[in-house]
Amino acid sequence: MIVINTKINVHDSKNLTKHIQGYLYSLLPEREHEGYEFRPGRNFKKTNFDYKLTKNNLTIRFSSIDPELEKAVAMGVIKKGVRLCNSVGQDVLLETPATNTLSSHVIVSGHVICSCRGLLDRKFYLEPQNPQHLEIMKRNALQRFETFMGKKYEGPFEVTLLEQSNNSRLYFYGDNKEPAKSWHAKWDIKASPELINVILGGGVGSGCMNYGAGFLKLEEER
Repeated sequence: MIVINTKINVHDSKNLTKHIQGYLYSLLPEREHEGYEFRPGRNFKKTNFDYKLTKNNLTIRFSSIDPELEKAVAMGVIKKGVRLCNSVGQDVLLETPATNTLSSHVIVSGHVICSCRGLLDRKFYLEPQNPQHLEIMKRNALQRFETFMGKKYEGPFEVTLLEQSNNSRLYFYGDNKEPAKSWHAKWDIKASPELINVILGGGVGSGCMNYGAGFLKLEEER
């Protein structure tokens, strides 16, 4: 994982997610913009990010299932600095904490967006405590594994919800009038390290690499 810390004056905070996405893509090979097709109309990215802005202090976390892509972003930041919303970041600091695991039993936490369609094709965002959220989350992880690894996952895969926040977080992207929604949660995962690392590196659920969601933190190895 790459953690970018900088001080920057953001004049267009409404579209900050989109600006960060564009900045990261500018540091990545063109191939990564297109994504990798699971089936027609269903693409996944090998990369993911999230961010936190407090006054003029910005932290961006970037991860990938491919270490070379993390290296490309790190080198891009070193060479080009941080440029967002016509502003240049000051006091840029890079960190590279290890996030991969060799464990087959971990505790992770974060925001995972899962939704379904209801009456009149209206989209509903599911809370992690909803059993359907867990089904969608697991299916999404398996599809990502098959897309990136070129094979179906055959090992164990158990995901148990441990806790969920009461308040939701809204995610805005560009000019979308209806934000995406998720609730911070913590999960217990039992699976092969290969699958867990795909989840940690590429994210899981909807909104990865555009809304800045699906980024899971490795809390504990068991």
